[in-house]
Amino acid sequence: MKKSELLETMTGHGWNAIKMNGGPLFKYPLEERFLISLPRVADTGDKLIFYSGSGVGFELFSQVLSSIAGRSFSLSAVEDFPLRLSRFETADKSWSELIGDSSESLIALARQVDLTTALQNRAQTEKASLPTFSLHLASLVMLGDLDRLNGYREKLQSGDKAGLHSLMTLTAVDKALEIVRGGSASI
Repeated sequence: MKKSELLETMTGHGWNAIKMNGGPLFKYPLEERFLISLPRVADTGDKLIFYSGSGVGFELFSQVLSSIAGRSFSLSAVEDFPLRLSRFETADKSWSELIGDSSESLIALARQVDLTTALQNRAQTEKASLPTFSLHLASLVMLGDLDRLNGYREKLQSGDKAGLHSLMTLTAVDKALEIVRGGSASI
């Protein structure tokens, strides 16, 4: 399947195409949230495989993340779906049928995600040491967790990065604190 065919098929099933480096990204708006897909397809000769690379997010989370990170994250997932829930295959359907069925399954899954629980999972303390620490900080902002943000601020001011990712900065934490305290006009 060519990129143009994938684009046509995905948009035909209600997805909005978003241009980005590295391939097509698709968004499916759902009330207060959205579904993200960075699809990959393969034809093995005896079956068609559609891997969605999906997750669910919401606009305010993406805005907070962009503000903290200082760059645009227009579509950020608060919860990524595991491979076993994002990979679909068929030996007897067309690409359109496979992608349509896959979309229905992913939409149902996205509607089931408890966004507060997803934020709490991203806010787990051990996530501060991962390269995705900006998602962690944004989750703390969304949950209003001033205690942990202030704790990170104190650690960074003292030069102690134990338990924190090496790229986490005092600037990012200060921005997160500013947002929680309501002092940011940039989101």
